Amino acid sequence: MAVGHGKDTKVFVSGYDLTGYLNMSSTTMNADLAETSTFGSTYKSFVAGLVDSKMSLGGFFDPTAGATDAVLTSLLGVDAYLTVLPQGDALGKRGRGMYGVEVTYEITTGLDGAAEISMEAQSKAGSEAVLSNTPKSDLQTTGNDALGITNPSGGSTSTGWSAFLQAFSIAGTSSPTCIVVLQDSADNSAFADVSGGTFATVSTANANVPGGQRITSAAGATLRQYTRFKWTITGVSPHFWMWLGHCRKGW
Repeated sequence: MAVGHGKDTKVFVSGYDLTGYLNMSSTTMNADLAETSTFGSTYKSFVAGLVDSKMSLGGFFDPTAGATDAVLTSLLGVDAYLTVLPQGDALGKRGRGMYGVEVTYEITTGLDGAAEISMEAQSKAGSEAVLSNTPKSDLQTTGNDALGITNPSGGSTSTGWSAFLQAFSIAGTSSPTCIVVLQDSADNSAFADVSGGTFATVSTANANVPGGQRITSAAGATLRQYTRFKWTITGVSPHFWMWLGHCRKGW
């Protein structure tokens, strides 16, 4: 058993670390059912329909830049990248990633309590079971994850994959850039770039920091047993604060 405590939860939203402002997260997944019962049936029958997912966050109102009110106001009605890691963002920790649209943002105040906020996001691609490959880190030089992560079920998979990037901030001069690529391996030693596994270049020129990204494969794409990320960094005294994780479809 690997039960964890909720206090260890990390929450990243489109390149903003909102962990220190929140005290609730909820991910809901459901599948539509269409009834196919006919005359003479003893029991109802159904056929499965579309799958849906929503993510909700709750916590405290803070009006400062990069805090809950500014971030969640700016994301209302637009695409968002959410990562919730119930046991923290250490190597191999499992959580949920979601690409969707923030559909509600609510501020609640009471006479005898702190001002609170809540939000809900509607998925555009389902809730995905992500593993944390790269804990939130300050990446300064070209390199890769020191360790690969094994498929918990063992072996390679041929069900497709997704990968998530949360880019929190950039520092440095001479227009620093960072290119991140997903890699896989059969033996946790010889790694190769995964086809289609390159994120859009992270840079101020691309205006994607703070920001999130999600890339995904075609259905049935193979991912070997071990995964890691590599990054190529340019610029003078660069600092890229990022988190990286991946999902094997069907987990």
